[in-house]
Amino acid sequence: MKNNMKIQVIGILLIAICSSCKKEGIEKGMTKQLKKEIKTFQKDDSLCDEAKIVERDYDGYKLYLFENSCLDGLTVVRNEEGSQICEFGGISGLTCDDPNFNQDLVSEQVLWSN
Repeated sequence: MKNNMKIQVIGILLIAICSSCKKEGIEKGMTKQLKKEIKTFQKDDSLCDEAKIVERDYDGYKLYLFENSCLDGLTVVRNEEGSQICEFGGISGLTCDDPNFNQDLVSEQVLWSN
C-alpha cells in the first residue's frame, strides 16, 4: 500500500515538473532580437482582450505573427531574426506582400496567448 502511494506521489511530482517547464522551450533556438520582440509584445499587449504570438512554418522558413485586438487589431509579421517584414489587418485593411508569407503553410502553432 505504501509503495502505491509513493509511486502516485512521484508520478504527480513528475507531471507537475514537466508541465511547469513546457513554455520555457518556446524560445529555444530563437535569435536574441526575436526573443526581445516576444518579451516586449507579451508585456505591452497583455492588456488587450486577445493577444497572441503564432509561429508559422513554411517548409523550414518560419514567420511569427504578433496578433492583438487592441486599437485597430494590426498584426505584425516578423522573420526568424526578429525583423518586421510586414503588417496586415487593422482598420486600414493592410495586406502582407512578402512572398514567403503567401507560400503554402506547413504548420502553425500558438506560442503565447493571454
